[in-house]
Amino acid sequence: MFELSWFSDQDPVAAWWHPIALLSPEQREEFENVPAPQLWGEIGTRASQRVGVIQAKLVGPTGEERVIDLLINDWLDVQQGRYRYLATDQDGLIRVRMVLGEYLACEVVWEQS
Repeated sequence: MFELSWFSDQDPVAAWWHPIALLSPEQREEFENVPAPQLWGEIGTRASQRVGVIQAKLVGPTGEERVIDLLINDWLDVQQGRYRYLATDQDGLIRVRMVLGEYLACEVVWEQS
């Protein structure tokens, strides 16, 4: 609620948890992936205060270079090795991923109403 300035009194549409060590490499990559934000929340929300900007230099096959700016919203380590989370708002879904004790991977998803 505080991270994205969003509230729902509805039940989640999906909830999932699994020991992180038992995820396949593909599942782990998908879980750890930080999607590029489509929209940013309100100015002043926690998510908007932690936005990172990076520049990527792309070089094409013919040697042409292009620099692009990327906005990122990375995982938040609340207590390193104990608890981290990622809250995203994409495609009409609020998705909260968390890792507990670097052991248990969890995800809860709500539809925006």
